[in-house]
Amino acid sequence: PRATDIICNGWVVTNVRAIEDRDHVHLVVQRMKEYSTLKPGMRTLALVLKQSLRIDKLKALQGLFHALDIRGDGELEPHELGAYFVNKNQELKELFKLLDLNDNGSISLDEFVNTNVF
Repeated sequence: PRATDIICNGWVVTNVRAIEDRDHVHLVVQRMKEYSTLKPGMRTLALVLKQSLRIDKLKALQGLFHALDIRGDGELEPHELGAYFVNKNQELKELFKLLDLNDNGSISLDEFVNTNVF
């Protein structure tokens, strides 16, 4: 098996990864859902706010992004978050379609920070 398959295995996620990580992921996905429902003006505000993020908040978001980026390619894909959500892969794919600004099927660090500014 590939390393990604092992790390994303449901048993590993449930029994090995820290509960704290799962809580963070659920919070991040909730923020992403909320961001996906924002009107264009609020999304523009998020871009402006991102420019004034405190360095500690930005570093925390970057750290979380890199922890979730199982493949380490600088892009989040639905299956990487799907490891934390049993039977939610379709919902995550739909969410990614809404948040993926450059339409490449994944979420970059920049797109991730945009969705977590508020």
